[in-house]
Amino acid sequence: MVSGERDGTASDSSSAVSFARILQTLKQRGSTLLVVGLTSEEEQGQACRRMLGDDTAGPRRRLLVLTGTNREAVTDRAQRAQRPPPETTRYLTHAATTRSASERSDGEGETSEERTEAVGGAEESEDSGAHPRSRRVEGEGLVELGDAIEAEINAIEAENSDLAPAELRVCIDSATPLLDAYDRTAVKRFFEQVTTRITAARGMGHVHLPVARDWEAVADLEGLFDAVVEIRVEQGRAQQRWHLKEAGVTSDWFGV
Repeated sequence: MVSGERDGTASDSSSAVSFARILQTLKQRGSTLLVVGLTSEEEQGQACRRMLGDDTAGPRRRLLVLTGTNREAVTDRAQRAQRPPPETTRYLTHAATTRSASERSDGEGETSEERTEAVGGAEESEDSGAHPRSRRVEGEGLVELGDAIEAEINAIEAENSDLAPAELRVCIDSATPLLDAYDRTAVKRFFEQVTTRITAARGMGHVHLPVARDWEAVADLEGLFDAVVEIRVEQGRAQQRWHLKEAGVTSDWFGV
């Protein structure tokens, strides 16, 4: 049983019920999670598979956004999440290119039209034969990536006229390449756009940031998400702990 804490004070079993109720509310209205923790790909993958959802609990429409990390590892997560049929899973890939601080500053002054002309939009991936619904976002712009994610969610809604709460599941494989390549303000603007769109679709989205909970970027970004989920390994087993923003509640550690 998961118990909760408020302001650092351990709570009783009634808080466990409250915690579960909050999670159910987030599932019904749509939510986004920031997944942190200095853990391996395996532990992050365990958490990801849980958050992508179990098809036996209802239909799932998944969008995986790959940001320049290990593509094979992430697509394998989706395949192992009850092996969803390819017609219900979409992929976006975006290879962020690290730029100097001066280049990032110059880019901040460009108009959206100039950025669009420079980098283009989403195109069919060269390897779309392996993943029929795989698209590559060309160029370096976060504006284009955000617009491509919105377009994919729009397409999912158009194909499925009445998405149930939590039917849409979105995974952004890693925020790390984005933080390395772009100005922090631009990254925050991007995640504000994406989290707002996921919530509007009553979906459940999560973003992996495999760093320590107290890393400065976590503090900058966590306000955009409904919860921060910490992952750790204890006695050889992956565990998670949830920090729920709106309720000010932190759970105990429990199994992934």
